[in-house]
Amino acid sequence: MDNKEYLKKTLIKTIILFVLFLITLLIVNKMFYQKYTDNYNNKIAEIIYKIKEKYPNVSNKEIGEILNSKENKINLKDYGITNESVIIENDNLNKESLVVNVSLSLVFFILLVSLYLKYSKYKDSKVKEINDMIEEVSMGNYKVDFENKSEDELSIFRDNLFKITLKLKEESENSLKDKKELKENLENISHQLKTPLTAMSISIDNILDNNNLKEDKKREFLLDIKKEINNINFLIKELLNLSRFDANVVVFERKENDVLKIVKEAEKRVDLIRDLKNIEIVTKGKSEKLFCDFNWEVEALSNIIKNALEHSLNDSKINIDIERNSAFLSIKVTNYGTTIDKKDIENIFKRFYNGKNSIKDSVGIGLSLTKSIIEKDNGKITVESKDNKTTFEIKYFNFN
Repeated sequence: MDNKEYLKKTLIKTIILFVLFLITLLIVNKMFYQKYTDNYNNKIAEIIYKIKEKYPNVSNKEIGEILNSKENKINLKDYGITNESVIIENDNLNKESLVVNVSLSLVFFILLVSLYLKYSKYKDSKVKEINDMIEEVSMGNYKVDFENKSEDELSIFRDNLFKITLKLKEESENSLKDKKELKENLENISHQLKTPLTAMSISIDNILDNNNLKEDKKREFLLDIKKEINNINFLIKELLNLSRFDANVVVFERKENDVLKIVKEAEKRVDLIRDLKNIEIVTKGKSEKLFCDFNWEVEALSNIIKNALEHSLNDSKINIDIERNSAFLSIKVTNYGTTIDKKDIENIFKRFYNGKNSIKDSVGIGLSLTKSIIEKDNGKITVESKDNKTTFEIKYFNFN
């Protein structure tokens, strides 16, 4: 409010000054007019006195008619009266009045100019203040104090500058955050690729350096190489999917799908792991409709089931429960194995994160991708784990 208050005070001062000028001007002119009238009346009175003394028979009525007559039958120049006014004293009085009026006007003008210059100086100081802020922001200092209580045009400009600064600050922070994340991601990718590449290099060296290597051993090394190649392919595939989500270029082909079909398709993708560990998957729930992208949801659910299988005890089971209420559609995946630490639960959906009980070949991006897919389809995923029982729950809020 400072700028607006200052402008308001300046306008009030100007109005008061103008009113005082008018009042003073009226009073001064009234005084001069009264003096002018007194002089004139005195001279008329003297003339009447002389007439009455010289011509006593002249009546007051005749004198009154002469004074009120508009006719001018005498040329005053014949009597040596050449001034603008018949009364010389009134001529001087008129000149004094003119000087006083001009002086008052000049004083009023000077005061107005002073007020204007003072307000202009105040405005210039505010403009300089804003200009200094712009320079600070341009140099990357986003901690400039923009606190402002005024409501004039400069304050609007200042508020807009504050909004731009907030946006620039946010973009700068996001840029630094992106650079940091990129650096961490590159380090993690490098680490994830280094392990399989090292294993492949060792296997290839064993094959090349040993000419007498038996066929079964050679086959074992080649299978290890193939396994590592598959791991690299999986890593690249998941990284490409994550990068597409980061770039916001993934286009979901949403339509009405059967949740049971999504679950069954996801189960097929992990049949090999399930058979190796002899784990039974028990699905409960009736057919429900979900408006989503079928393939991406299969990808997300298969990652969850794969994670559940990897952390389940051999010869155990996994429960998949489909439920629906008036608010959301729920899919719960429960496995029985080790309990996930509280710290790991807080970070389990972060990319490249591997908790204490992560499996050896885990790259830590499957659940991160899963979270991105589910959230893009207007869903939410949570996890609870205690007493060697872990449950991932997906809630969809657009199941109709």
